[in-house]
Amino acid sequence: MAKYDIIYSCGHEGRVDIIGPTKDRQRKADWYASGLCPECYEAKKLADRAAELEKAKANAVEMELPELTGTEKQVAWAMKIRDAFVSSIADREEPEHDFAKRLLNVVIDGNLAQTTAKWWIDWRENDHIMNPARRLHEVGEDIARLLKINIFKEEEMDKLISAVTAMTDAELYGAVLGQKPADVAEREYMADTEAERTIRPESPKTEAILEISETVAPDGTTVRVVTPERDENFNPTVRHMGYKWVDGAWQQKYAVGFELLDDRIIHIAVTALSLDYVVSVPRPELVERVKNRDYKSFNTKVVKHHIKTNKFAIRWTREDGDFYNSAKRIGKAVWDKDAGAVLVAPEMFAEVLDFAERFGFEVSSGALGLVEQAKASKEAALVVDVKPVKKAKAKPLGDKPEKLAPVEADIAPELRDS
Repeated sequence: MAKYDIIYSCGHEGRVDIIGPTKDRQRKADWYASGLCPECYEAKKLADRAAELEKAKANAVEMELPELTGTEKQVAWAMKIRDAFVSSIADREEPEHDFAKRLLNVVIDGNLAQTTAKWWIDWRENDHIMNPARRLHEVGEDIARLLKINIFKEEEMDKLISAVTAMTDAELYGAVLGQKPADVAEREYMADTEAERTIRPESPKTEAILEISETVAPDGTTVRVVTPERDENFNPTVRHMGYKWVDGAWQQKYAVGFELLDDRIIHIAVTALSLDYVVSVPRPELVERVKNRDYKSFNTKVVKHHIKTNKFAIRWTREDGDFYNSAKRIGKAVWDKDAGAVLVAPEMFAEVLDFAERFGFEVSSGALGLVEQAKASKEAALVVDVKPVKKAKAKPLGDKPEKLAPVEADIAPELRDS
């Protein structure tokens, strides 16, 4: 380390400690000398901030933007964020399509109507909101997901446009911010039906409700279970069913068309009631089935359709027992580490079904579909009637040859025993 006396560009003098290779130190000293001294640098930063704030205030007055509320520092920061937003949209290109044009204008007007400094600070890094002209396509995709519309299918685009057209500007702006327009109605529905959806045990351990809810999306349904307290008697049930603890709740996502969704919800509700919890289910029509314990038990011993390989996948858990050797006895059965299952070729469907019946494995609808495919392939296979080749009769060899008479011969002298 060495100390260098510096004369800064502002004329002030100072001394700095410079470390590093000797050959680089003078270059660093020259760099310090090209800038302002620390005091002048801080003063310039404050002056620049004040100038930016004054510019933002002047622009806000000119555009008749609302005053922002918050602390002095929050307001100063938020005004600069808002002014940067105004600058970013000043030279925008107007979209050609009326749908896109309205969407862009709704975002701009909605943002400029915000009156709290906190809103601008919270949303400052969200590119969809702060740069809508450049990210308009992604804003549209976000709204489509919120409305459960798959715009990647051409025929769904009209649904999106119709849905957006039917919204008020406030609803559309809410959708841009991630507030589904139907949320209010949905909350009202849930509140109105709460009594119908709630089941009480005879002696509840607590009045807090164990809530089971579901969220339907284009790619599946997520079931969420919020428990009033930690319960080691309840948790193993949901863990065994594949639920994970996410954001303060047990959650599991089921594929579109999963036929046992209601059974899973009812199974959880029945378990909670048996532990003396008050339970609410997502839909009133499930209540009677919960009361009657009408559901198909969750079975971790399953035969599924492994789509990637188009084979049967035989799965079980450690708690179920060891079925490895039995499953491997099925013809063309192999263990697949990535799948976590024994995979079996479709043509062995009869053996797979026999295995499932013998050991109590549940056969999924996908696996049953694979069975039907395999049956159809078998029936459609070319049947050839191959007749055995007749062996040609051996030709007779004729009469037996006459026996040869023995012939006496002398032994050569050199071969005689001496």
